Formats: sequence, structure tokens, C-alpha cells
Amino acid sequence: FHIGWTAIWNDWRRQAKLKLGGKIAVSERHVFAGQDQAAIVHVAEAENDFGAGKLEKANMRGTNVYRLEGGVWKLVSHHSDPLPHLKF
Repeated sequence: FHIGWTAIWNDWRRQAKLKLGGKIAVSERHVFAGQDQAAIVHVAEAENDFGAGKLEKANMRGTNVYRLEGGVWKLVSHHSDPLPHLKF
């Protein structure tokens, strides 16, 4: 996992350079919001080219946690993991 904006930004840039193509579709999205904190959980089905020249499916769940700072919602945590048992 990564801590701090610089570490996260560097990892996102690394992932973007992979140019996996494909698409992602989110389902089962649930939003939980308070006055200054919120969380979104979801299930996603993705199709990406992992280098073999064909699209492969990947099923995932994700959680994003936000905090309200100075009137702006900021992402403070993101987690996703594969769910190979899900069938879409």
C-alpha cells in the first residue's frame, strides 16, 4: 500500500503507462455519507488487455473513503481486490 499523495500519484502514473485498454463497469454501488466523512463501496467488472493481445475479465470490489476538508471532498483511502468467484 502507499501512504501520502506523492506515493499514490507515482503509482497511478505507473499504472497509466501500462495502457491496459478495456473498460470497467461498476455495480452494487453503495454510498455512506456523514457530515465530514463518506465511503463508497462497489463491485466492478473490468476487461483489460494484460499484454497477451486479448481482453481478459477481472471482477473486483472496491472501497473509497473520503474526508471533507475546507469544503472539498478528498480521497483518503482506496482499496480494491479481485473477486475471482464472481460471475457477471
